[in-house]
Amino acid sequence: MEISHYPSLSSKNIKIPVSNFNEASLAWCLSSLYKKNSNSIIYIGKDEKEIRRIQKNLLIFLSLYQSSSFENDCVHVFPSRDVYPFSFLSPSPDIVGERARSINFLSNEARGIFLVTLEAISEKICCTNKSLSQVTALKEGQDFKHEDLLFILNEMKYEKRSVVQSKGEFAIRGGIIDFFSPHSEMPTRIEFKGDEIDSIKKFHPDTQRNNRSLKKAELYPPRE
Repeated sequence: MEISHYPSLSSKNIKIPVSNFNEASLAWCLSSLYKKNSNSIIYIGKDEKEIRRIQKNLLIFLSLYQSSSFENDCVHVFPSRDVYPFSFLSPSPDIVGERARSINFLSNEARGIFLVTLEAISEKICCTNKSLSQVTALKEGQDFKHEDLLFILNEMKYEKRSVVQSKGEFAIRGGIIDFFSPHSEMPTRIEFKGDEIDSIKKFHPDTQRNNRSLKKAELYPPRE
């Protein structure tokens, strides 16, 4: 199939049925469609194993374009909660983080490729405005009190630890607050200078050593 032969790729809300593709072929198809038009793409897969394999292949194909427009951040998986309804159980922090990150990305109308399953999109989610209001943006140099961040972490039900090692945890050391947001691959370290955020850094949970400095970070709730 030649993607260039597909009609109306520039139009919005086009639906393209595909069949008899393996995961690698589907990933190539999705990456080519993404390259050819300026709209976001949503792929509904049969199960999570399939969309995870497509995700891995997509990252390979998109990296071949060698363009800043095709970053890993443009591929999003919206997983199902993986818990029974009315079971009073919360999804794992990893799942919560992926779901929140995808909702946030879609709400900002950012361009990307979204991989979902029928099970995931059939589940009810909380009001988008409510879920996004719980996301806290932090910036270097921002006026933000140390105690205000502690209040937010406690309100979000983060668990206090002596050191942060797992998602959904936070720790305090003087004017430094560490937390591990569920949407992030590494925990974040916020250093305060008075009532101002002096620095934002990522660090390794095993060694507790700083990895890199950031200009901004986001704090997501660890539970839905």
